[in-house]
Amino acid sequence: MATGSHGGGLRRPVYGRRVHDIQRLRDLTRLRQALRHDRTRWAQRLHAILHQEGWSCSRGQLLSSTGRRWLDGLALDRHVRALVDAHVAMIDATTQQMAELERQLRPLARSDRRLVALQQIYGVGPVVACHLLAEIGDARRFRRAEQVVRLSGLDPVVLESADSKRRGKLSKQGSPHLRWALVQAAQHAARRPGSSPDGDHYLALRNRIGSQRAARSTARKIAKRAYHVLAALEDAA
Repeated sequence: MATGSHGGGLRRPVYGRRVHDIQRLRDLTRLRQALRHDRTRWAQRLHAILHQEGWSCSRGQLLSSTGRRWLDGLALDRHVRALVDAHVAMIDATTQQMAELERQLRPLARSDRRLVALQQIYGVGPVVACHLLAEIGDARRFRRAEQVVRLSGLDPVVLESADSKRRGKLSKQGSPHLRWALVQAAQHAARRPGSSPDGDHYLALRNRIGSQRAARSTARKIAKRAYHVLAALEDAA
């Protein structure tokens, strides 16, 4: 614990420096999430306008350079073109703001030992590592790795009856920000299951229960690893 001087040479405890760092990180990552949601909503509105005009495309396509070239080439009347251009401008503005936030996050991901350590978990990149640390914070506030899973809302609800006990849907009672980051990491890991330590587990589950539920199972494993990584660093500090 750090201390600071107070009066005639006496020392007083200084708390909150690491908490302040986490709060600053959380401010950045949650703003990035808000912008991501805004961009998705603008893309959904644009998609609805195009569908109304008889033009079919996926929402994801509207965020790509190929989709933009397709948009530019559409024969739209003046009113619809103005609507489309306004939506595209909003999508570009939020994308630019997200990019600026990521330029602030990436140096932190290279310099903070907790973030560097989190990136050793397969599927976790610099930006997702920032989201994980921002939401988990000081790992010493948890006693077990399962508590981080519960914090994320990725723990399934247990349905009990007189004769049986079975798992139901996800509780989703925790942090949606942490849940998003863990699922992102799991989906990234699923792209190359042959290189992932959870690859065999993921493929077996995918064949049995589908890719989304298999990814959520991997996300729970990543949550536990993140806890152990951060707890080990806290213990060594």
